[in-house]
Amino acid sequence: MLKSKGFTLIELLIVFAILAVLAALIIPRYLHHLELAIDATHQANCRTKYFEYALAVYEAKGEEAEVPTLVDCTITATQSGEKITSFSCDFGSGKIFSAPDFQK
Repeated sequence: MLKSKGFTLIELLIVFAILAVLAALIIPRYLHHLELAIDATHQANCRTKYFEYALAVYEAKGEEAEVPTLVDCTITATQSGEKITSFSCDFGSGKIFSAPDFQK
């Protein structure tokens, strides 16, 4: 009897086909979660810039400054590459609070 020391071509093709199907199922989900993570990072960066700007307004105007809060706030950001270039925050009262090209 001849003992086989390796895999046949059919066995290898079946394994590669299974791996291809698994990759086709997993890669889109991974990319979707990667996109969600990037969006969450952008939102966090925008909130950080908002607080930096609000603190700068407060420091410039003193205790009389009316620094808006994040209550009922929708943040919109404009991004250029890895950097947020501007953002605005729509507060429930209809006012738009904006800080284009704010530099710390």
